[in-house]
Amino acid sequence: MIWYAWFRDRPELQPGISVAELVEISGKPRADSTGESTAHVGVPWGKLFRSPQLWLIMAMYWCYVWGSMFYLTWFPTYLVKGRGLTEAEMGVYAALPFILGATGNVVGGYLCDRLSRRFGLAKGRRIVGAGSLFISALFLVGVATTTGKMSGVLLLALGFGVMDCMLPAAWAMCLDIGGRFGGAVSGAMNTAGQAGGFVCTVLFGYLVKAFGDYDVPIFIIAGMVMISAWLFWRIDASKPLIQEASAAEFGKLQAT
Repeated sequence: MIWYAWFRDRPELQPGISVAELVEISGKPRADSTGESTAHVGVPWGKLFRSPQLWLIMAMYWCYVWGSMFYLTWFPTYLVKGRGLTEAEMGVYAALPFILGATGNVVGGYLCDRLSRRFGLAKGRRIVGAGSLFISALFLVGVATTTGKMSGVLLLALGFGVMDCMLPAAWAMCLDIGGRFGGAVSGAMNTAGQAGGFVCTVLFGYLVKAFGDYDVPIFIIAGMVMISAWLFWRIDASKPLIQEASAAEFGKLQAT
């Protein structure tokens, strides 16, 4: 709320900013001399939410975050109570998925750019995003069907590492189809994802209590990640939600 009240889209609109600051920022007293309007333009949410693609993105991320939130919340508990690791062992192995996840982000970004240049924006984003989620779901199924300590830890780590390969494709896709409103599309996607993560975090404990087993919730999470892969494949990153328009036309879009 503090940020919303204070922030301005352009430096010259910020109350109290000096000419010296504007010169330091842009090299001239005004940050822009093109003559375009500096007024904030609202997001045409009505038009955005009438797009099936935005709903696909939100649904995809809602399902995906079930997987990532498990690692961020229940993973240490699962290693100790579900896999029988000691707390000392858990302290060592709990970091492994996140190390592979950081690597997955870099690899995913590289592959996303490379495949998009080779096969086009739509297919390039889909191959990385849907492919990563699909493979990650298979790793999670493997976790639920194996009983070994180290095999479980390894499959879990690989599952998160491959899952994170999807993230660059998802966030780039929001900019691809969102254009000037890429921030709003990213925010809608992430909000939907956090809602899904909240449901998973709460439901996981109840499922363990109901079934007396940690494998059933893992199967369910794997299923949600698999659904996320299917939804990702249906999104076309080459088709913008709203075609780029002039500053004057954005006002009309907002009204719709």
